[in-house]
Amino acid sequence: MIVINLAKALHATLLCSLFGLLYGCASPAPVSSNAVQPSQHAPTPAATPVAPAIVPAHQRELSGTLLGIPARAQVELALLAIDPKGRPYSLLAHMQLPASGDSLAFQLPFDAERFALHRRVELRARAHLDGRLILRLPPQPIPHAENRQLGSLRLVPAP
Repeated sequence: MIVINLAKALHATLLCSLFGLLYGCASPAPVSSNAVQPSQHAPTPAATPVAPAIVPAHQRELSGTLLGIPARAQVELALLAIDPKGRPYSLLAHMQLPASGDSLAFQLPFDAERFALHRRVELRARAHLDGRLILRLPPQPIPHAENRQLGSLRLVPAP
């Protein structure tokens, strides 16, 4: 009886992890052609630094600025546990941000207790424009579960 309950709990945990990973890797829906486009002549506000937030005791936060992202792009940031072969297997934190064409400040909170369960963790990001993957962030290793300012990170063209 205990073995069956343990197997069910393990199955549910594995299923939730798989859905989280798939959600993190999913592409956003393409923008329809009749969507309202921002004015070409409107000035783009400069990215302002994000003020540090108060983070709960069990959480930590990665922050920084993403550079080189065109206006109207959607950026996905993901903190992923990586297996020995370099493949992501668990999603630890995720966020999506709209780009304005300037630098894009971010604050990505994550659970330090979940982080400690994994040997290798990386921050990855990608940018989509009109449903196409256009840019990616080279994997950024995150060695410790601590608040960390990553500085300016430049995305590179996606293959």
